[in-house]
Amino acid sequence: MTGGDEAHKSPPCFQPDSLDFKHILLCPDQEKLDFLRALSASCTEALENGRNELGLPHKKVELVKAIMVVMESLPVTPVPSPVISCAMLALYHLSKFEPSLDRDLESYVLRLVLYYVFTMESTSVRSQDFYISSCLTLEVLLKGLLVGDATSAHLLFLIKHINFWLESSGNKEKMRALTCASALIGHAIYVLGPEVRLSQILSQDLWCQDDCGTEMLGYIDTCMAVEAFGEILNQAQKEEMIKTAWLAAYNFWLTTSVPGILILYAVVGKASVFLLDKNPGHVYKKTTDAIYRLQKEKRIPRILEVLLYAQGNGSAKCLNP
Repeated sequence: MTGGDEAHKSPPCFQPDSLDFKHILLCPDQEKLDFLRALSASCTEALENGRNELGLPHKKVELVKAIMVVMESLPVTPVPSPVISCAMLALYHLSKFEPSLDRDLESYVLRLVLYYVFTMESTSVRSQDFYISSCLTLEVLLKGLLVGDATSAHLLFLIKHINFWLESSGNKEKMRALTCASALIGHAIYVLGPEVRLSQILSQDLWCQDDCGTEMLGYIDTCMAVEAFGEILNQAQKEEMIKTAWLAAYNFWLTTSVPGILILYAVVGKASVFLLDKNPGHVYKKTTDAIYRLQKEKRIPRILEVLLYAQGNGSAKCLNP
C-alpha cells in the first residue's frame, strides 16, 4: 500500500473538467491543491444550486481515481501536508453524489487515507496542527461515506478497515485508530438509529480470527476497543454486546471464548481483572481458568455478576447459557 509553490496567476494546468493523470502525478503541490479545491468548489456549487449532478464531463469514479493519483504522488513516509486534508475533503464532497463507490474502489480509498493519517509524523507544533486537521477531516469523510450507504453492512465494512490499524505494532497508530473508530461509531448510532444491531456487529468483529498465542496482544486491543465503545453504546446495545460475548465465552474454540470473556469484563470497564498482570502467561491462564469455570459450573463469576447488575436495568439477566 502504499508542499507549496507561489500561486500561479494563470489557471492551473488541469481543472476538474480536464483530467490528465500523468500530469496530476508529476505536477507541483500547489497545482494539486488548486485541483482539489476547484473540485470541492464545483461540488458545493452544484449542491447549492439544487443539482444532483456535478455538471462536469467526467464521472464521479474518474474524479475519485484522480484524487487517488494525487495522494499516491505524496511521499511514501507520510509528512504533514495540506494536500492530504484537501484530498479527503474533495472525497467527502463527492460522496454526496450518486452513485456510491463500489466496494473495491472504496476499500482502496480507505486504505490510502487511513495510512496517511494514522502514520503521519506529528512531533513538531506545525506537524501536530496538520495531523489534527487531517484527523478531523478523516472523520468527516468517514461520516460522509456512511451516510451515502447507511447500512449496518457498510458500517462493518468501514470498521474492518480501521480495525486493521488496531492490530498495529505501534501505539501511535493504535490510539489514532481507536479515536477514529469511536467517532465513527458515535455517528453511526445517530445515522442508523438505536435499533441497529451495532453491539453484535462490533463484538463479532473483535474476535481474534487466528490464535493470538500467550502474548495476548490481540486481546488487549480488543479490550481497549470495547471499553471505548462502552462509553458510546446505550443500555440496550450494551446488553446485546454482553449477550453476544456471553455466548462466545461458551464456544469450544479459545479464539472465540477468550475474547468473549474479556468483552464481558471490558464492557463494564473491568478487563484489568485479567490484564493488569504483566506476565502474558499468567494473563492467559487467568482467562482460560475463567472460561473453564463458566463452561463447567454454568454460572456467572461473582465479581462479574455484581458489575453487570451495577450497570442498571438488569444487564446480567440477559445471560442465559
